[in-house]
Amino acid sequence: MEIVTVLHVCEEGWHKFTSPELPGLYMIVPQDDLGAAYADLPRAIEELIYADTGKRVSAQPQKTFGDCLSAIARTQDPIPQHYSIEFKAA
Repeated sequence: MEIVTVLHVCEEGWHKFTSPELPGLYMIVPQDDLGAAYADLPRAIEELIYADTGKRVSAQPQKTFGDCLSAIARTQDPIPQHYSIEFKAA
């Protein structure tokens, strides 16, 4: 199993998600859409890995949405979120 790190930055009511391992991941959403973005990130990660490798994977967040909200409240620094990547059998 592999881990993908997604960096979450909050600035002026907007949330930006990027990943050093997945250069194609770039998502920006307003505060009101944060829950939907968190729910959509695993699928975005899966699709980018498939596009890069041709292999199907399953991506699962290692922390809950509530954990992420708590982290946002404590800092203005980029917040790393980790996703477990499991390659599916062909």
